[in-house]
Amino acid sequence: MAKNASATKRRLFLQGGVCFYCREPLALSDATQDYVIAKSLGGSDGDDNLVVCCRSINQYFVNCSVKMKLDTVLKYRGKLPCLIKGANQGVRVLEI
Repeated sequence: MAKNASATKRRLFLQGGVCFYCREPLALSDATQDYVIAKSLGGSDGDDNLVVCCRSINQYFVNCSVKMKLDTVLKYRGKLPCLIKGANQGVRVLEI
């Protein structure tokens, strides 16, 4: 297992096997690591700045500030829809 895959597996285990943002169960094959503070904005590679989330959510949050990520989670009142699961179930995504 590659170092990055091993780190993703470890973080996913520590998060209880769920996406950090939508809290839905997350398969390792659908998981990716996200920088809470984007690397492009000075974020570190440390455990305190990396979380595991759905690939689709990570794509939405590319280069977003912490403020923008928090604002998005708050707009959904802490119930951010799972975009992987929602793709098959017609989940309505807010127009932001």
